[in-house]
Order: sequence, then structure tokens, then C-alpha cells
Amino acid sequence: MFGGRAFAQPTRLARPLEGAPFFVLEKGGRVLRVRDDGDTEEWADLASLAREVDEEGGLLGLAISPDYAKTGEIFVSYTTAAREAPEGVKFRFVVSRLRDVGGGELPNVVVEPVLTIDRTDAWHHGGALAFGPDRALYVSTGDGAFGDPRRGAPNPNTLFGKILRIDVLGGERPYGLYADNPFVLSGRAEVYATGFRNPWTMSFGPTGRLWVADVGHFRWEEIDAVERGKHYGWPDREGTHCAFAATCPDDGTHPVVEYSHVEGQAVVGGYEYRGKNVPRFDGKYVYGDFVSGRIWTIPTGGVTRPSVGEDVVDTGMFLAGFAEDVDGELSVIDYATGKIFRLDPGDDTPEEAATLASLGCLRDGEMDPRLVPYGVVAPLYSDGLAKRRWISVPDGEKLSLHGDGTFDFPPGTMLLKEFSDGPHKVETRMMVNDAARGWLGYSFAWNADGTDASLLPDGASAPLAAGRVWDFPARSACATCHNPTAGRVLGFQASQLEPHRDGAGTPILEAWAKGGLVHAVPEAPAWPKLVNPYDERADLDTRARSYIQGNCAHCHRTRGFDFRASASLEEMGLLCRTAYATHFPDAPELVIPGKPESSVLVRRVADTGDIRMPPLGRRVVDDAAVRLFERWIGAMPPCPSE
Repeated sequence: MFGGRAFAQPTRLARPLEGAPFFVLEKGGRVLRVRDDGDTEEWADLASLAREVDEEGGLLGLAISPDYAKTGEIFVSYTTAAREAPEGVKFRFVVSRLRDVGGGELPNVVVEPVLTIDRTDAWHHGGALAFGPDRALYVSTGDGAFGDPRRGAPNPNTLFGKILRIDVLGGERPYGLYADNPFVLSGRAEVYATGFRNPWTMSFGPTGRLWVADVGHFRWEEIDAVERGKHYGWPDREGTHCAFAATCPDDGTHPVVEYSHVEGQAVVGGYEYRGKNVPRFDGKYVYGDFVSGRIWTIPTGGVTRPSVGEDVVDTGMFLAGFAEDVDGELSVIDYATGKIFRLDPGDDTPEEAATLASLGCLRDGEMDPRLVPYGVVAPLYSDGLAKRRWISVPDGEKLSLHGDGTFDFPPGTMLLKEFSDGPHKVETRMMVNDAARGWLGYSFAWNADGTDASLLPDGASAPLAAGRVWDFPARSACATCHNPTAGRVLGFQASQLEPHRDGAGTPILEAWAKGGLVHAVPEAPAWPKLVNPYDERADLDTRARSYIQGNCAHCHRTRGFDFRASASLEEMGLLCRTAYATHFPDAPELVIPGKPESSVLVRRVADTGDIRMPPLGRRVVDDAAVRLFERWIGAMPPCPSE
């Protein structure tokens, strides 16, 4: 780990030349230098400029000038407040030149804005910077609004949803234009390529290929090999698939690789490997996913068809980016912990086949009685399959319970969840708290006679009764729901466990405290009270909130939405609020009090297509949940403006 320390939300890492320190960007605005001996200094503080205007904003992109040895210049991108801006402009996206002019022991950095783009809507900033072999600065920009309703990405007359190419080294200020850019006579002269949604990482390979990772919308992530003047599909296409309509234009610029949201939900571009430490990376492009934390490789010569690539490792990180040093070795940035790690060869030994029995979890086809069973009061809906759950902690260890209802789990803790279709066991999912890598997820498929379950190396599907199909998640998909923001562990929380009792009728948390599984139960807990959402006797509002807690809150607790049961109705952000890029133009609001039939929430819960909610682990509509939300919304008072 660089410097033996953790950074505050690191977004970029880059090294200018051999012997020079690494530069690290922190989202909040600090630019730091880290030397190989671990010494770290603050090189610049841009906190007064780099504002986190939304959760994707702040200090974003970094490129070291190829003339750094002479000029000491680096270039950064960030979002900033819009001072004295035209009406409707909420903030600005800025690329600036930073230069240490010296004059003292501490860095004396001058900030010179280069490129400024006014923004009227939140999110999708792009922000990646890279110098090409032609010494031009390439800048990625997002589409400017969720779903690109103004179709800025395909329009060469705007700077939204683009790869830009500008001259910042030729002496002209703030930047010069290249006469050979493709839209000099038919659009903005800065534009190099069009049709991107949120391309927030990119890099050049040794032969000059420009790799751009474009974060997808509802379904697909993609990496493009970008060429001059080409259009890359958005907002009509996500990867090779139509984004919003049954048919869409296809100009032939397909991604080099794409993957669905089963594998991850925010692609992170990396580099063509040039190093020597990891031979299996030779001739490959290395990339990953911010949400799932998985890392993959593809041959740099391209692939015969779009696919996710070769799976390298499950990092367990919020993988914010990759960095390349002068020797071509790669490092990865963990946004959640603030740690930066070098990639090393690791253990190339193939994973041995494993079953629940071989791991000691079963006894005569049933879970070992030493495992502690537990239940949750408001579970995630899984196509109506029945579930059983167990926990195991290492001998001599205990769980620590906090006042908000979350637990601290000692390394070695194991959680198991079994899915059954009637009398037939289908799947068991395992999560293990690894001391070095955090929570790791595994899926086991049961054999036909229900005596054992085998570890699946990847996602799969299997038939169920009545013509239904069950989807086994890919290992990388576990982190989509079990994400760092949600605390990785979802169902095992006091609010979900508290209503249960042991065989003697003692509240389960109290029984576990007495039995030694939990240190102690807080005297004044602050966790919300949940109920069985399907219990018609319970309070309607509490039932709806409990369902949302169990099915939605692990993802929807950011961007102005807080679906946790502890949030007020206003804090949830549902009421009388227009949905982003809604597929229902006749009813664009998430929840319209008194009008469940027109509320997007109900329509998405009742959908089985691309816009269904929850999006993973469900093919069948939960009819009881639809009726619950219809009653809940139908009973709400009107919005204040009505």
C-alpha cells in the first residue's frame, strides 16, 4: 500500500517519471505527493474550488504533463460552484492547469483554468484526462443529464457526452485547437468522438489505442477503443443493445467488451499491461468494476465477440481506478477504504472444486447443528422461494452490536442462506469475512437428491417447477447488493432479527447475548422497528417501509434517496418527484399520492423487464408487494402543491 496510509476518497493516482513521486487526488480537493519511502505531502488544496456538487462531483481527473520535468505542470478536472453564472447554471465542470512556482519550502501552486463547461443538471461528469502520443490532452465529458434527454451526446455542437482533444502544450491560452479534429467545420472544434454516457476513465496503450470505459445506464457497461470522428451509440444504445426502444440506429462502432449488470454496475477502465511482475497479464488490457470490485482482462488484440473477459480477482473493493507506473506495473484504488494497492502475481493455482459437505457445513445432507440459525422479518423477495439462514463465528469470538442495529463481525464469520423451491433445495449462498479482503460471496448449487451442493465458478440458470427459471448469481454480482455503502451484510441487522425469539421464547438478541454469540445488547437502541410486510394485521405504513428496507434500501440510500426504514417520508425522496429518464412519459413521478396506478414505483415493482425493481434476483412479480404499494400510495394525502 502506498505510503502505508489511507487517503480520503482517492479518485486518481499517477506518476510522471522515474524517481518522481506519485500524485494522488482526493475527491474533496487535496492533491498529494507520495514518495516510494512512504513520505506524503500535500501539494495543493483545491477544496475551495473542487466542490462535491453531487455524489459524483469533486476532484475527478488527473494527467501529468509530458513536459513535467521542465514545467512541473499537471492537469486536473473537477466540478465547482457556478459564481455569477447565467440563469439555470447550477455548477461548472472545469479542467485546470496546476503549476508549482516554488518560492518556499512548501509547494506554491498556481491554478489556471483551461476548459469550463456550464452544467444545468447533476451527475455524469466524465472527467478523465489523458495525454496522447500526439501530446494532445484528451478530456472525457458526461452526457450532462440522466438519460440524456436533450441528446447532447450525439450532437457535435455540444461538449457533453464526448471525448475532447485540445492543445494545452503549444503556448496558446487557455488552449489551442487542432485543425485535424473531425468536427472543426461541422460542430465544436474540440470534439474528437461522440456518443458517451459517463466515460470517467480512459488511457492510451503503447501503440496509441485509446481505451474509454463508459459507465452504463440500466443494463450494460462497455469499454470502447475510440477512434477519431466515430460515434459510440449513447443515448440510443448501451453497448450493442438498444437503450430505450425496441429498435435503434447502429453505426457499427461496437464496444471492445461489454458486460451486464449481473457482473457489475460501473465499469472502471485500466491499462494495457506493460510490466513484468504479472506474466499472465502480458498482451492484455486490465479493467474492473467500481461496484462489484471485480478485475478482468481481455486480449489487447480485441475479442471475437463482446464478453466480460477473463476473471482475474474479486478485490472486495469499491474499485475507483487503476494507476500505471513508469515500469508498466499496475495499482488499484479502493475508494471506500482510501487504500491503494499494487497488483502482484498472486496465486495462479486453479480453484479446487468444493462442496458444502467438503467444507464441513453439512451433516447427513443438512446444515451442521453447530451453525446458528436465524431469520429476518422483512426479507428480499426471491421469486417466492423459501429461505433458511445460519451464522458461524470462529471459536472464542463474538459479534459486537451497535445502537443503530449494525454488527461488527470478526474475521472468519460465515453467513449462509439456503433457497428452496417447495421441498427441493436449489441454492445456498455463502458470505465469508476474509481477514485480508473483507466479505467474499460464493454460490452453491444443490444436486438433484438434495444431499450436497457444489460451488459454482460463475453465474448459471436452472429450471424450477411450473416452468420457472432460477438464476444463480455470478460471484461478482454479490457485491452489487452487498456493497460497501450498505455495509456488505444486509439481512443480519438488529431491526431484522429483533422480532424473533429462541425456542424458550426469549428475544433472540437477548438469548445470543446470554449464550455468548453477541457481546451485549445496547440499552437504548435506535434501530427502526420492522414488521412482516405480508402481515395484513400490521400497520400499513410500517409494512411498506419494511418491504422497502428489505428489498430496496441496500442500493437506494444515496443521490437524494434514502429508502431505509429510519428515514422520514420526505427524506426517502419518493413523493411527487419526477423519475430519472422515466420509461413512463404519461406518469413520470415516482409516487403520486392517491394515484398508485400512475406511480413509477408501482409500475417498476410490477415489471419483469429491464426496468424491474429490484433488478437482480427476480424474474417473477411479487403480486402481494404490488397490492401493498397500491394501498400505501392510495392512502397518502396529496402533495403540498396540489
